[in-house]
Amino acid sequence: MSLPPHGKQMSRETAARSGADEEIQAFLESAPDAAVIVDAQGQITIVNRQTEKLFGYSREELLGRPVEMLIPARHRSGHILHRAKYAKHPQVRPMGVTLDLHGVRKDGTEF
Repeated sequence: MSLPPHGKQMSRETAARSGADEEIQAFLESAPDAAVIVDAQGQITIVNRQTEKLFGYSREELLGRPVEMLIPARHRSGHILHRAKYAKHPQVRPMGVTLDLHGVRKDGTEF
């Protein structure tokens, strides 16, 4: 088992989680489209290179920030409500089905 940068040994659980995170990241990097993963509070936890290209932000600028930063201002409140509703009643559905997706790049352009 390798030592993390701060010199303490990783627990097996932490090492397993780290390995799973690396596998998820590798999978997302192979995706042809932008992929953004958020936690229950809507904070961005994982993005792929396509997300960086599409939105114009670096990974470091996105991680830990609210996903609504990628939504045009006029659609943010609706997105927050949609996200809260989804958290209470999650369901599998293809992206963009039953609602339009709107994004805003770092430079302010919308798509």
